[in-house]
Amino acid sequence: MFRFLPRTVIILGLVSFLNDTASEMITPLLPLFLTATLGAGPAIVGLVEGLAEATASILKLVSSRLADRGWNSRKLVVGGYTVSNTARPLIGFALGWGWVLALRFLDRVGKGIRTAPRDALIASSTDEHVRGRAFGFQRALDHGGAMLGPLLAFGLLQWGMDNGTCVHGFGHSGGRAYFTAGVRSQDAPQHQDGTSSCTTALEEPRCPSQGAGAGLGWSGAGNDT
Repeated sequence: MFRFLPRTVIILGLVSFLNDTASEMITPLLPLFLTATLGAGPAIVGLVEGLAEATASILKLVSSRLADRGWNSRKLVVGGYTVSNTARPLIGFALGWGWVLALRFLDRVGKGIRTAPRDALIASSTDEHVRGRAFGFQRALDHGGAMLGPLLAFGLLQWGMDNGTCVHGFGHSGGRAYFTAGVRSQDAPQHQDGTSSCTTALEEPRCPSQGAGAGLGWSGAGNDT
């Protein structure tokens, strides 16, 4: 029977959508929050974002190596989303730019930890003939969240919310709860005889030639929050 995509891929796609929506509701407001609310200068804004993005990029390499060396990919993904969705709401309580720097750093630590293992889970839960569809689905939802987030932020600001309330409130909108509930799903690609081609995707997949490096190879470019 035809199946669009394994449940694992759908769940990870929806989590990316929810998490990106929350993240991109905050990101456009951070420069204004730092300068107008906390009194930081333009150089501080560059320092905060530069350190955050550099951290995420470096940790992607680290997490992919860890996953290939046998670390549990599911736990890395859950841990990454948990770190990000714990740190992000606290930005609204920041009393100075140093707090924002530290919390933004933790937010991007979560991103760096989860990205490569997540892509490895997607790669290992799909057969080769639908792998492009699987990554296309995940990336479409990821970018959809990145588009929806700023629009929601704009609407709520127009409605009268102030910057601090927005930054704090939007941080709670991530996909942590949805991911925690859905991560137990168990899907694996099926052969024509009905047998599974590898172990369950969210139970540390180990299909041939499908480690975290394989996931990175299929992940593509673009915004990945």
